[in-house]
Amino acid sequence: MPVKNESSDGWSLLGLYNSLKAQHKTAAAAKYRMRYQQAFAAGDVRPVASLF
Repeated sequence: MPVKNESSDGWSLLGLYNSLKAQHKTAAAAKYRMRYQQAFAAGDVRPVASLF
């Protein structure tokens, strides 16, 4: 099922990536992994979970 309201917020993208990865939807997860990494590219820390 496609996501209807895609956000460019890094935290949302990270949560979506982790959710898709847990569901073994690797192709979709890879898309969101790249997007969340771009969202946090300028940050000092790159989070690994959707809570800090």
